[in-house]
Amino acid sequence: MEHKNLRKTEGLPLYFGIASAVLILIYQILYSGVSVAYTKVKLSQMGYTYNISPVLNAVQMIIGYIIYPGIFLILLLLGANKPKRGSAFSIVWLIFSALSIISNVTTLFNASLRDLSNQMVPGGFYPYMIIGLLGYICMLVSCILMLKRLHTPEKLQEVSNEASQNQ
Repeated sequence: MEHKNLRKTEGLPLYFGIASAVLILIYQILYSGVSVAYTKVKLSQMGYTYNISPVLNAVQMIIGYIIYPGIFLILLLLGANKPKRGSAFSIVWLIFSALSIISNVTTLFNASLRDLSNQMVPGGFYPYMIIGLLGYICMLVSCILMLKRLHTPEKLQEVSNEASQNQ
């Protein structure tokens, strides 16, 4: 029977993961109103009206507030201090975070969204975009650290942990 290389989620990967979920949630809250207003403005310029139904609004909020940062945080915490974490979790969330970073960086160059955000969000566009970017970067770092831990032999990791505790 093959032995899977499973590790505990603890230390820096856990802390970066928790920080990412909190930062992404704050970003999603600040961005939700701006995204709806931006969509209304762009569609009205093309001659369309934008009326979002309460059901679609609820679905959007569930996805934005619960699924993306929430599922990551729940799965992260389920693996805390238990040897449950394999490489699939890290690879999937590494891809999600990399795509989100690319999306956020391209959004930074959208002038009309920036102007609308400066009118709607206290402090303007860049503070909440940087919060989101930092959240996705923390998720990326957490996944990279988990993958690094998976590919470090367990005995070598125990020796380095003991050395750091003795200092």
